[in-house]
Amino acid sequence: MKNLPFIFGTCVIFAALIIDGTNINPYRLYIFINVPTISLIWGGGLFLSLAIHGHTALIKAFVFGLSEQKESHKQAQSHITVLSSLHNIIMGLGFIGGIAGVILCWHRLDDPKSLGPSLALSYLSVLYAIILSQLFVKTLINRASMTQAAFGNQVSTDSSWNAIAILFGICFIGVVGSLIIFLSFAKFG
Repeated sequence: MKNLPFIFGTCVIFAALIIDGTNINPYRLYIFINVPTISLIWGGGLFLSLAIHGHTALIKAFVFGLSEQKESHKQAQSHITVLSSLHNIIMGLGFIGGIAGVILCWHRLDDPKSLGPSLALSYLSVLYAIILSQLFVKTLINRASMTQAAFGNQVSTDSSWNAIAILFGICFIGVVGSLIIFLSFAKFG
């Protein structure tokens, strides 16, 4: 029952993406779907985490994040470390995809028709990374930490630099993407 507000909040976010002013257009959602970018962020994050921690530790960490069970301090810290690692991997892959999209834009600056897919890779990589890491994985980390704190078991979730890294990455990709668009309009009129 405690997951109901999270599910409702996620539905509200997706509803906001498909509402165009006063018109509801569910076909607008397809512009946010890019299979190679989803593979990079979600698949890459999952498989790199599996390679680092193994499937047992990853599954136990997800179950721990979704449940309200009490664990020993060592076990709780281990689960939160696995989830934090997944969070950091996904954010790193998002920025790698964003920078790769920007590099593709610079490489294809002579052809303005190919700028769209390159910018889509850039922006959607960051968007997918933020959605997956901040809305889902970070929520599991915070929930697990609060559950353990309720049992009097304090665990550390050292992630103070993540907000700064996210803002820097978004600003960097936004500025460079805008510069690319400006240069393409200046070159091709």
